[in-house]
Amino acid sequence: MESEFIIEKNHPSAFKSEEFVNKLVEMRITELEIVGIDGSCCVAKTALDASKRGYAVRLLLSCVGARNEKTFSKQVQLMQEAGVLMIQ
Repeated sequence: MESEFIIEKNHPSAFKSEEFVNKLVEMRITELEIVGIDGSCCVAKTALDASKRGYAVRLLLSCVGARNEKTFSKQVQLMQEAGVLMIQ
């Protein structure tokens, strides 16, 4: 099923969007599962910002791409240190 709630993202982290942040608060969301195209940038920035804001974050590795595997590996380490759970 397709959601009716769509936000255009203009920054690496989805948390730069007040509309996105407000929707999470409105819906009382406490956990996020994150997937995306570039794990070495946008996905990592969003996951790290979510963790900093107190969300329980799971990154679905089989659903994340990376333009740069070396950078992605470093980001995975940073995300793990921030408490992001990596799901194979």
